[in-house]
Amino acid sequence: MDLKKYNFTCPHCKQILNEGDEIELVTKRNHGDNGRIYLSVAFGNYTYKHIPDTDFQKGELVEFHCPKCGSNLASKIYENFASLNMQVDTNINFEVIFSRIAGERKTYVVTEDGIETYQG
Repeated sequence: MDLKKYNFTCPHCKQILNEGDEIELVTKRNHGDNGRIYLSVAFGNYTYKHIPDTDFQKGELVEFHCPKCGSNLASKIYENFASLNMQVDTNINFEVIFSRIAGERKTYVVTEDGIETYQG
């Protein structure tokens, strides 16, 4: 599956959050530090770039927000996960949820056929 051809969108404002092979999100941490994180669109690839450079503490709960509308992307259903939409085409959208806990490499794609699991 070539994920570069799909759009990852905010579930609130529906704006596209990826360009090429990176998804751009805003991070907010408990102690007040904010930044921008660039995540890979490839499921199972947990490398990222963060501006400014930062070291997340293992187990730290990080908030992710839409860079377009500012909405919190915390999943309403899955505790400690963030949620995005993956637009396959104009009629098909899947929910992508990923862990907000630093160091916990878990991503799930919720489709009409079930849940696909990716862990690193």
